[in-house]
Amino acid sequence: MKKLIFICGANGIGKTTISRQLLYNIEDSAYVDSDALRMINPNVLDDRTIPSVR
Repeated sequence: MKKLIFICGANGIGKTTISRQLLYNIEDSAYVDSDALRMINPNVLDDRTIPSVR
């Protein structure tokens, strides 16, 4: 069964640090940074947006 873990909170509380540790400790896991995804138009895939979804 696949699980999604969402981490949200104020700036500077350690979200990225926790995410990196989870990525290291959980086999076959992935980290998606929502800052890059926020700017993507879901209907447009080009040289700027494709690297964000790889």
